[in-house]
This record gives sequence, structure tokens and C-alpha cells, in this order.
Amino acid sequence: SNLTSRVDGDNGAVPYSHSSHGAQGAPLVFSRPTDVSDAWFILNLLSAVPFLSTLSYAHTMEILEIAQVEVYGAGEVVVEGLRRPEFLCVFWEGTCFANKGSGESASRPNSMPVVWHAGDWTGPVSLQPDINRSAVSTDQEGLGDIIALSDEGVKVILLKMKDVVRILKAGSNLFRKYVALTEEMEEKWDQTTPSNLRYSLQDAVERSSEIMGVIQCNSVLRSLTAMQKRCL
Repeated sequence: SNLTSRVDGDNGAVPYSHSSHGAQGAPLVFSRPTDVSDAWFILNLLSAVPFLSTLSYAHTMEILEIAQVEVYGAGEVVVEGLRRPEFLCVFWEGTCFANKGSGESASRPNSMPVVWHAGDWTGPVSLQPDINRSAVSTDQEGLGDIIALSDEGVKVILLKMKDVVRILKAGSNLFRKYVALTEEMEEKWDQTTPSNLRYSLQDAVERSSEIMGVIQCNSVLRSLTAMQKRCL
């Protein structure tokens, strides 16, 4: 079946969106009526994302205002690979996976697709410390599309990164420190020769993957929050 994408990066946020499905073809996740408690569930899911929990009440309400809840049927593209860096995508209900990218490692027979379940999220590595689940391509592999997998459909929370970054810079001192540190590192990289830069970037990716592997294998480290993993 043909895969379709319904992410609209230009329209303003709406509470719920459900555009291309007919009455009979609507995902089952859309059949649950909206409730006043949904805002609490959204905030609870977003609180797991690094830096968002450091915001004041006023800035948290700004995040809630830009959050766009979308539902998708099985097989639909939730976010196209090329646009993944533009969004913070938090998975509310159902399961999604990323199809293989367009690069060299896309053809590797042993490469497994990344899977997200309810409560997971993906976005720039600043907000998703697990590089395999972030919107960062590794080993020259293009980012795959995020596709709804659950038969009953999926529900996700989408936020435009340009708005998220604006709010975080205004309301999170910890995020401002992170940005300053990142810019300092980028300045050092700018002074590095291209060959050494490629080695440094590859080394950083490998070390990040190794750290996440150690965390997943250790029962104590697995209990760390995403913010704590971000600090590692």
C-alpha cells in the first residue's frame, strides 16, 4: 500500500488533526473522545524530554500551546525522514518504526529498524540523547521515515523545533548553558582539519552509542531519566 504523510509544517497547531481518513477508515485511536485530562497526559509525556521539565509554569503553557496531536492509520508516514530534524515527536499511543534510510547502511541485511512505543520520543540529539532514536543520521545513512505500525493506529504529539528552541532559550537556564557549550565545541571543530573532523564526529557517534549500550545493559543506569542521560 502507498505510504502517505500528513505533517504540515506551516499551519498553526490544532488540538487534534485527522484529515485523510473517511468515517469508516479512521484509526481506532481516534475513536476515543477528547477529555479535559488530555492536557495533563500531554504534559506528563513531554516532561520526560530533557530540559522541558526545567521550564516555569508560563513557559510550560507555551509548550502546551504549540503541541499538535495527530493520529495516523497503520502504514501512514508520521514524519518524513528529511523533516525529522524539524520536529520533536512524542509517541502517545501505538507503535511506530523508522524504515531504512537511503544511505550505504540501508542495504545492510542485519540492520534493524528503530521502534518507538508509547512514551518514547524522537528529535534532535539535544532532546533525545539516544542517538539511534534521535533525528541524527549515522554512518552516512539517511534518516528513515517514521511510519505507524500498530493496526489500531497511532497518536503522536508533534512540536516544531524552531518553536521549542525559542521557548527553551527563553525559559531554561540549563538549556542556555547546553547551547553555549555546544557552540564552544563547534568553534573548536571549525578549527579542525576536514579529515580530523570526520574522525571526531564518527568517534563521537560511536562513543554515544557505546554509552547508551552500557546504560541499557545496567539495571541501575537504565533507571536514569533522559535528562540524566543527556548530562552523561
